[in-house]
Amino acid sequence: MSFMTKAAEPKIARKTYSRLAQAQGHVESLFPVTFYRRLWENTKILNKSLKNIIIEKQNTSDGSSASNSGGWHSKPNFHTWPFPEVLTLKNMISEAVDEAMQTTSGIAADRFTVHYDQGCWANINRDRDYNNLHNHAGASWSGVYYVDMGEPETGRPNNGFIEFIDPRPMGGSPKKLRFLPKAGEMLLFPSWLDHWVHPFYGKGERISIAFNLNLEITR
Repeated sequence: MSFMTKAAEPKIARKTYSRLAQAQGHVESLFPVTFYRRLWENTKILNKSLKNIIIEKQNTSDGSSASNSGGWHSKPNFHTWPFPEVLTLKNMISEAVDEAMQTTSGIAADRFTVHYDQGCWANINRDRDYNNLHNHAGASWSGVYYVDMGEPETGRPNNGFIEFIDPRPMGGSPKKLRFLPKAGEMLLFPSWLDHWVHPFYGKGERISIAFNLNLEITR
């Protein structure tokens, strides 16, 4: 019986580093979902003005139908409405995107441009209104800013909560994340991430402003 002998593998010269900072490779997190959440300070006056603008717009526009079941969904041109409060919110969105991009990918604000070509719109949910499961695939980031959370009834589980669901079959744990946002809070998340809004039970209006953003890397 004869045996084949395995040829000796050539030795590979390995470069050593005196300091880790000299390494040419990098480490990436492949599967976690990036999620940005910020509660802005001193937004009471801004939110009051935005609420008045949005309700007045509802009174003069039929809006459009999208993920909403009941309620009112404006046309996706909120970012063009000619009010200083809209410009203020756009500046807040830009600041949030700058922070998220710098933190997650190290890309500075002067290296990309934000475009609203996939729309920005206002939502009003009243008693028993909700938003069906959906996503905004095709954009770079999606987000929402909360203007008013209404007066929710007590004793109603998940009343007006937003819920995110990882659509990937082998997504990380937990597969679902739900919470009740606050007025003045902003969320940013990948546009492919499934989400829906639980029915709102209560008085008043649950008002939010949603947006889809495309980022163009300029250099």
